[in-house]
Amino acid sequence: MAKLNKANIEFLPAALEIQAAPAPKWARSIVWTLVILLVVTITWLCWGRIDIVASAQGKLVPQQQVQVIQPIETGAVLAVHVKEGSEVVEGQILLELDPAITQADKQDLTAQLNHVNAQVERLRELLLFAQQVIDNDEGKIRFVTPKSVHNDTEHNLLLSQIKEFEQSRQAAWSAIVSLEAQLMGAQLSVKKIQTMLPLIEERTQSLKVLENEKLVAREQYLSLKQEALDLAGQLPIEQATVRELKSQISQAKAQYALLLTDLRKQSLIELNDALSRQTTLKQQLAKSTFLEGKTRLVAPVSGTVEALSVTTIGQIVTPAQELMRIVPMNDMLVVDAGLLNKDIGFVFIGQEVEVKIESFPFTRYGVIEGKVIDVSMDAMEHEVHGLVFPIKVAIEKQSMLIDDRIVALSSGMTVTAEVKTGYRRIIEFLLSPIIQSVNEGARER
Repeated sequence: MAKLNKANIEFLPAALEIQAAPAPKWARSIVWTLVILLVVTITWLCWGRIDIVASAQGKLVPQQQVQVIQPIETGAVLAVHVKEGSEVVEGQILLELDPAITQADKQDLTAQLNHVNAQVERLRELLLFAQQVIDNDEGKIRFVTPKSVHNDTEHNLLLSQIKEFEQSRQAAWSAIVSLEAQLMGAQLSVKKIQTMLPLIEERTQSLKVLENEKLVAREQYLSLKQEALDLAGQLPIEQATVRELKSQISQAKAQYALLLTDLRKQSLIELNDALSRQTTLKQQLAKSTFLEGKTRLVAPVSGTVEALSVTTIGQIVTPAQELMRIVPMNDMLVVDAGLLNKDIGFVFIGQEVEVKIESFPFTRYGVIEGKVIDVSMDAMEHEVHGLVFPIKVAIEKQSMLIDDRIVALSSGMTVTAEVKTGYRRIIEFLLSPIIQSVNEGARER
């Protein structure tokens, strides 16, 4: 069909006129514009990327952490040297507790320790004396005056113990000497009998010959024979006496040796017991001294006093009770947040973070950039989110521009930290729900 001009088209029937009329230029422009937009959109969806973030709820805290002031022991407040909002320097006294109880304990322990120290000195001197007793020859011990013990009572007790021991030792040794003298006498008697008996027996034989020849009276012979029989009977008795005395001497010497060693043994037992008590008392005294020093609570860092809960003199405080907090002065604030278990595997030190301060809506005032500086490898219980992994984020700014004025950030502000863990293409983000639905639907019956 030949191309018709505009004048000819106007004379055609209405249906043919519509078919033959050329499309308006603005319609073509719209079509091409839509095509171009579609191509650009598809290209953007395929090449465009969005960040994948792991959100963690938390708050701003000083890098050194807020210092909580707590007592170690129960006590009564003696003086309060600060008030809410006071600025303190490190080492400054914040609060004093009544030291009366700890001082009394310390004095009692000091007295006990001094007494035990004197006992240790006495027992060491007694042990030294006992060793000297053992090392010297039996019966030849020379009394050595011990070194002076600083405590008069213990020194007198030492002298009394040594004197009592010397009396017992001398009595035991005297018994040995007496038995040895008796033994010597018995041995002499045996020797005398053994010497005289053959002579008397020989005289008896000679006298018997004379008596047979009627040269001497029979009574004289019988008298000498009786003397010989008496000596012969006396010999085994004296020999038995010698054996008995030797046995008694052995027992006496054993008892004497036991007396010497018992002194050392008993001294050593008592010394070990005293040393044990000395060690225990030293530890208790060190603890008491430490607790006495802790009746003065001092500032661990320079900062500002907050949450002061003690205002009354005489108020009773208990161990681990929170009395106040010290917020470190001029310390950098960091984010202390808790990361959910599902995100912990994707968060590492050095990753970039966007921090949203809940006090200042981020849609109006923006966010603060930061970086992860610490990731805990152990979860902790959170009252709302359950188990979370603590992370710390360093922020680039310590203040924000709020309505044309600089507002400093403060400790305790709640924040949301969004850690950038990666990226994904926009098309993947849009198709992900569809793919997931298809995969789940394909497995269903």
